[in-house]
Amino acid sequence: MVRRRLTPADLLQLRTVSDPQISPDGTRIAYVQTTMDGHANQYKCRIWMVSTAVGSTPRPFTFGPELDYAPRWSPDGEWLAFISARQGRSALWIVPSQGGYAHQLSCLQDIGGAPVWSPDSSSIACVVHVGPKGPEKDNWPHRTSEVRFSDDVLVIDRLWYKLDSAGFMVRRHWHLFTISVTGADRGKFTQLTFGDTDYSEPAWSPDGGSIAIADNRTPDGIGMTHFNDIWVVPSTGGVPRRVTSSLGPADHPAWSPDGRLIAYIGHDRRHGGYTFPGIWLVSASGGKPRELTANFHYAIGNHAIRDVRGYKEPTIVPVWAQDGRSVYTCASVSGAVNLWRFSVLDGKAVQLTHGNRVIYNLSFNRDVRQVAMAVTTPTLPGDIWAGDVNGIRIQARRITEVNRDWLTSVVIAEPVRFTFRAANGPEAEGWILAPAHRSRFDQKPAVLQIHGGPTVMYGHAFFFEFQLLAGCGLPVIYSNPRGSFGYDQDFAAAIRGDWGTMIIWT
Repeated sequence: MVRRRLTPADLLQLRTVSDPQISPDGTRIAYVQTTMDGHANQYKCRIWMVSTAVGSTPRPFTFGPELDYAPRWSPDGEWLAFISARQGRSALWIVPSQGGYAHQLSCLQDIGGAPVWSPDSSSIACVVHVGPKGPEKDNWPHRTSEVRFSDDVLVIDRLWYKLDSAGFMVRRHWHLFTISVTGADRGKFTQLTFGDTDYSEPAWSPDGGSIAIADNRTPDGIGMTHFNDIWVVPSTGGVPRRVTSSLGPADHPAWSPDGRLIAYIGHDRRHGGYTFPGIWLVSASGGKPRELTANFHYAIGNHAIRDVRGYKEPTIVPVWAQDGRSVYTCASVSGAVNLWRFSVLDGKAVQLTHGNRVIYNLSFNRDVRQVAMAVTTPTLPGDIWAGDVNGIRIQARRITEVNRDWLTSVVIAEPVRFTFRAANGPEAEGWILAPAHRSRFDQKPAVLQIHGGPTVMYGHAFFFEFQLLAGCGLPVIYSNPRGSFGYDQDFAAAIRGDWGTMIIWT
């Protein structure tokens, strides 16, 4: 087959996979597959299911007309909860895990994040965008007709008042709710937090008695004060209790198996906004947090950027080993994002996956013996992989090939790495994506791509725009100058308060 060059219309042929959720028994993976509808100018996504065995055939699991996403298995493996916008606004739905009729669990709408099951599979925690009239009655600001001046005038008194895909943030806040799944109270919801503040990332304690959640209560808390704390709320209702110390951002709480500690992702702002996020541990009863990754020289999390993404992809969070002796998460190193394990005793880091790849979503099964990952490379938009968690290395196997036909019909360029040294600075790296019919050393026009942030990194991820330019005959040069994450802390913080004065090239 003669391969052709990319065209802008190829973007509409791409299938993006994200948010792989492995079943508690490790036999199946539910994931989100997103496509772009050029006629309707919108995303469409469904939940798909695939066995963890190599050679399995994926199949669609939900059939909503527009957006089904954020699948989450119940701990007993009987149900799959997900969020759907099939009725216009995001609501919580559940479906039997073996397949069947999906139905909306409650009347709550405008649900954010992902549903979080209680340990006994009896209820679900989630955050809901609540307005002044409450979750059942408030419909502002979605009403577009019969606008009344006295009702809908916005008084904006904070910096962050609007968000892409969420709309206006004024007069509405994200609050914690629980929804019953079983018994006579099925579908009944309970609001657990209140006030002029926003909560996110709920996590149940192992005994189901408490929920840890992130919240910012500093003045103008959803503005530019980059402080978050972890709070603990009784799952039956009560006053939230702060357990961290307002050192800086603190997000994505995860309880240790014995319920004594909470791990979270954050930092203490010692380098301002350029401080690497790390894994921190704090007692569930509160106290001084300890940075588990204090001696780790790279940023925790996925900081690689790319332009082909799934709908509402989740953030990679810390996950405890079943014995409570270590914590798993990803780290960004030299353009790659791989899975690491950190010892709770001494912070010792062990890299479990290797290679020029970016893991952008992942999940573990019940006993943390198997992992499902969404992976991209410079020549692969993304696929689902699975691996067994044992020893010091995970041998991952590719489970899906969602863009196989498309990839065999078009020319995809392979980037070439190079290094350079800035004046009085450290060695930095970049890549040249050369058209297939040209040498990367040709003295002809090229496109220099400069990333924003600046605390993100270019790396081993697929970029449609770069491939399109290369298909047009233009070499693409992209690099990670100082300020980028993916290297050491000094490299990232070098431009703090000093933008634009350093010479990049020598």
